Amino acid sequence: MLLKYKVEKHLSSIASLHYRMISYSTIAQMGEKCLYACYKSLSELDSTFGFVWIDNDSKLIGFVLGTTDSKTARKAMFNAIAFSDKLKICLYSFKSMGNLLNILDTIFFINPFISRNKVNAEWLSWMTDTSDKKGSLAALETYKAMKKYFAEAGIKQFWCQADKRTKTHKFLSHFKNIQQWKLFHNYIFIIES
Repeated sequence: MLLKYKVEKHLSSIASLHYRMISYSTIAQMGEKCLYACYKSLSELDSTFGFVWIDNDSKLIGFVLGTTDSKTARKAMFNAIAFSDKLKICLYSFKSMGNLLNILDTIFFINPFISRNKVNAEWLSWMTDTSDKKGSLAALETYKAMKKYFAEAGIKQFWCQADKRTKTHKFLSHFKNIQQWKLFHNYIFIIES
């Protein structure tokens, strides 16, 4: 069942699903508490929206988050990360080439991309439980709901960042009207609503 939601109701489940599905991501390595803080910071913004897919047993199968104000959302997430976790991220970047490349992408490519680009809307996060038989359906339906939301809000384009280790870039490569940039560790896409 697809639901538009206020994030507060599902924060713990969202952080847990994110951690279980891509625990290797830079922020997820800080743990579910850090993920929860990031998602909570997003939930407090008027510019953030999302959709969840819940099964009949009230289990979260998937979710998607978007924002109409990328700069504000990213600043809120950065501010939500505890100082000790920011230090851990720096230390982990020396232990893992993937983390180092992700940080370099963010500092030297993604932040400047946001600053110079006129696309303010961002697809922030998209996760589904790949072990659940409804996971693929949840992924497709939450993606379509997000695109529809952007279109109905009059937003012609939105952008997203995709880690090369996820399947997002493969999913998006099948669509037309998508611009793509390949960075060290990530892809950036601009997608038509």
